[in-house]
Amino acid sequence: MPKALQVDTSDRAFNTSSNFKTNSIRLPTITLIYLTALFAGSFVGLVRWHHLTSPFKLLWVIVAFTFVEEFFLHTFKLSQDQTLIIYRIYTVVAFTLYYSIFFNLFKKSFSKTFSLLSITSAFIVSFLAPITFEENSVFPSLPIFVCVSLLIINSLISFYEMLLFPSRIKLAFSSNFWINTLNLFYWSSTLVFFGSYNLAIKSEFNIDPYLDVHNVLGILYYLGLAYVLYIDRYYPSTSIPARL
Repeated sequence: MPKALQVDTSDRAFNTSSNFKTNSIRLPTITLIYLTALFAGSFVGLVRWHHLTSPFKLLWVIVAFTFVEEFFLHTFKLSQDQTLIIYRIYTVVAFTLYYSIFFNLFKKSFSKTFSLLSITSAFIVSFLAPITFEENSVFPSLPIFVCVSLLIINSLISFYEMLLFPSRIKLAFSSNFWINTLNLFYWSSTLVFFGSYNLAIKSEFNIDPYLDVHNVLGILYYLGLAYVLYIDRYYPSTSIPARL
């Protein structure tokens, strides 16, 4: 996820690389490492493109799209309105791709239907929220909350299907296992971060630790996705239907 979750509707909390105000001297270094992690994932996926299965080609698109978006935001000075518009576009595009990954991974019709409903919900909430609940000039908190929640549910369903259709591949080399684990770890912590961050802003607490922790989680997440792109179809998988 880009650093959109560091954005608050107040001037104090609004963040791009060029205009974010913080006392943390570590943020520029962490930002560089963050962009490096995104580049690493993009590079690994590009090198292994012909070996990737369809769902993980979509994952590479997400990582590469995030790298371009983040690099652009950290390179060019944009107004707050321009940055928020980019975040809104990123949200609907990235999460639609995430749900499409699960649609390709799922085997049961109910699971595929839920992923399609997730795509529809992402579009509805992303385009209706600015009209009914939020202004275009404020951070898209509602769309992100809905999209992240749906992503977590999709990951849990995917874990359930892994139990129904176990693979001979060791978990250390299972791209399906690791993408679900990373999603649950990162996006669950993101929801907690997102809720407590706005509370910290209103309470006038020092927000630097929040930013640094979330940056570190983002670095670990995208390095993890680079590993997922590296191990996908590392060797052929054989699924064994579970006995129910």
